Amino acid sequence: MPSSIEIARVRAIELRVPSSKGSRPGDGYAHNVVITLDATVDGRAVGGAGEACPRGRTLTGDTGRGSWRFLSAALKRLHGARVRTDPGAVSADVSQLIADLRALARRMVKVAMPGEPYRGTMAGLEAALLDLVSTAEGVPLAHVLGGKRSPLDIVGVVAARSISQAEQRIAPHVGRTTVKLIDLPDRTTALDVVSAVGSVAGPGVPVWLEFAAELERAETDKLVEALADRIGSGALPPHVLVRPFVTADHATLAELQRYADVLAPPKHDRPGIVVLTGAASVEDIRAAVLGGVRGVELNPGRLGGVLPALDLARSLDTGGRIRVAVSADPHASAVGTRAAAELAAALPRLDYLALPDASIAGTVQTDPELSLDDRHRLLPGERSGIGGRVVLAPAVHHQTRYATGSGSAAPAPTYQGMAANEFDLDTMMQFEFSDGTVDTANPLLSRAALAFGLNTTRLARSVVLAHHPQLAEPIGFASRRSTWTGLSTRAVVDKKDLTKKVLGAAGVAVPRGEVFKPRQVERAVRYALSLGAPVVVKPRGGSHGRGVTTDLRDESDIRNAIAMLAGASSARSPFVVEEHVTGEDYRFLVVGDRVVSVVLRRPASVEGDGRSSVLDLVIQKNQHRLANPQMHGSLIELGDNARYWLGKQGMTVDSVPGAGQLVQLGSAGNIANGGDSVEVLDETHPSLLDLAVRATLAVPGLDYSGVDLIGDHRRPVDEHRAVVIEVNSNPGTDLNHFPMFGTPRDVSTELVLRQCELAGYRPAQILDELNVRIEISGRVQGVGYRNWFEQLATGRNVAGTICNLPSGQVEAYVTGRLDDVWLVVSKAIDGPPRARPYRVVTTHVGAVTPTDRFEVR
Repeated sequence: MPSSIEIARVRAIELRVPSSKGSRPGDGYAHNVVITLDATVDGRAVGGAGEACPRGRTLTGDTGRGSWRFLSAALKRLHGARVRTDPGAVSADVSQLIADLRALARRMVKVAMPGEPYRGTMAGLEAALLDLVSTAEGVPLAHVLGGKRSPLDIVGVVAARSISQAEQRIAPHVGRTTVKLIDLPDRTTALDVVSAVGSVAGPGVPVWLEFAAELERAETDKLVEALADRIGSGALPPHVLVRPFVTADHATLAELQRYADVLAPPKHDRPGIVVLTGAASVEDIRAAVLGGVRGVELNPGRLGGVLPALDLARSLDTGGRIRVAVSADPHASAVGTRAAAELAAALPRLDYLALPDASIAGTVQTDPELSLDDRHRLLPGERSGIGGRVVLAPAVHHQTRYATGSGSAAPAPTYQGMAANEFDLDTMMQFEFSDGTVDTANPLLSRAALAFGLNTTRLARSVVLAHHPQLAEPIGFASRRSTWTGLSTRAVVDKKDLTKKVLGAAGVAVPRGEVFKPRQVERAVRYALSLGAPVVVKPRGGSHGRGVTTDLRDESDIRNAIAMLAGASSARSPFVVEEHVTGEDYRFLVVGDRVVSVVLRRPASVEGDGRSSVLDLVIQKNQHRLANPQMHGSLIELGDNARYWLGKQGMTVDSVPGAGQLVQLGSAGNIANGGDSVEVLDETHPSLLDLAVRATLAVPGLDYSGVDLIGDHRRPVDEHRAVVIEVNSNPGTDLNHFPMFGTPRDVSTELVLRQCELAGYRPAQILDELNVRIEISGRVQGVGYRNWFEQLATGRNVAGTICNLPSGQVEAYVTGRLDDVWLVVSKAIDGPPRARPYRVVTTHVGAVTPTDRFEVR
């Protein structure tokens, strides 16, 4: 019986690209999807990987939800699929699988697309299949595509939004055969930057211009005229490529090429001004070439894969007239970059190859890594397939979604028999930032204030004031810190060593320790060894547990921990060495003279199932963390610290722990470092609650704090050693509202109530329904604010009206349930992309009409 490749596991992990955020207001991050296929052939394990770079409906035919639905269905189609390995069948089987997936995409698409639907996603699926098949055959993907690997000249790619930015970034590309300038904002900047290329990289280096937005036709003509003048005067080489925005139609491009050829006539060794078509469909590219365009850019992501790009290139009767470029998405990782390089090696003609810098930290890598020779040429991959094995570990903390072909979800994490909590994620995700973090602290304080009948003023996402006729002055919170916390109080708690002195003087147990400057490493090591016990190393003024390493037992561990600090953002700041106290790590939230929440913080870890690697277990657990508002932006990271702890356990990210085996990935129990949270207030011994209150009251002027304590929450202080590590005047409250395990605590209500009591007012009741007037100030007229607000209000089923005021403000009256009105009020400070609200004042009123709809007036 002929052998076959049997696909046993299919998965896709969507990742935020950390380097992709633009500098313009409203710019977000790009997201890529790495698709991996695990299979067996004749009992031998093989794998394949591809990267999808979906970039919207116009560029790649992708939509956020639609593409993910298609991808999930495609993974199920591939799960269990077989590809025969005999020469006559392998190509037919792969072609049929790809054809089936393209047909699936056409059936699932719900909106009109230019060209084939979901091309960016399809390119990743196709690449994974081709990598799998070529790896199984033990040959390079370029060979399967009909080509041969060799060193490839790489275009130097430079982001050039301004002349100063370009000048800083051109120098590393000296010696490249061509320099590609991307993200050019306008014609004037483009001409200035072109001159900079000549002065830095040399006058004979060809230049490739690519714009961030579509130029008006008149502007494009002026650009071509200026380039032709400079070519004629010798200020520019007779070799310039211009790619207007990708949506430019083929007729316009053809006219532009003819105009350029008149102004700067091409010759055999002088290409002149080459207009590139980077259209998103094969048909548009062919039409542009037939119309006279002399340059074709082949981008697998925009065309739907390397096979459509290769077929197009082979169908072009260039006759030496058409210049061919291959490019990958600017934010592609090493996986997408390698696939594009394999395509380039298989083309009948290649003039330019533009690939991104795939070595950026925090992105997916390959083993071996991409490398260049001394002539800036990309060296061929050493392995079969795309030339390298996918390495996901550096990027798992940027995970945003995950899916498998089996359709079965990984088991949810548990703690001592407790299942993980579930929350209204859709509501809380309204407060997500572009980096994935979710900040609900001040919105929840605003909710509590509105529920108590207080009026509110929002000055920013993190600043809220609450006022009431019975309050002499407003109460306020800025990043959870109340107006009652003075500067002198903050000065004490912000320095860990000073806090310990104050606590020690008040009789509160604290660990022994000292502060050292960065240059005092040897002194710090000697002091640590003198303590005669395990020690902790941490930044003096750090937060969120960053840089904290605990339970260091020998000199090499101590030096490694200090060295890790030296490589962090706190490298130039003093650090603390203190004794390590054995016990669990807790955050006690103290409000006045009461503890309102106690959260046990467990270090980052995963539990083995006997089948999955540490890497797979981390990906699975991160998927569950994404469903928790507090942990959504604090995923487990497989960085230096995690590798250090894996090494201490004799493991790597590829190790497969036994069923039930707990694998520790860090020492500090901070949630921001991937730790787990367990709310344990109801189980905590009263003596520990008293210790936390005493620690808070020991700091002059501190009425509300987060006390970090090491001990055992079930035991009294006279039966074990319990010490206070830190006192925080600006503690996060998300972990109290949204613990992974245990009872969620509405601590925001406690905080607002306490501030009212200190001001001499006690609210009578909590409102379930709200009628409010909202006044929004800032740039809110003529920017679509009212329509944006209407969509927000309608989506939350609230009624009322919104209108512009002669003063330039916007006024809304809203009625509805507390949670719906609160969300509308909290989001009002954001507005649509062109709006710039700076103040939102919300006042309780009587009846609001209408009550059955929302109107824009």
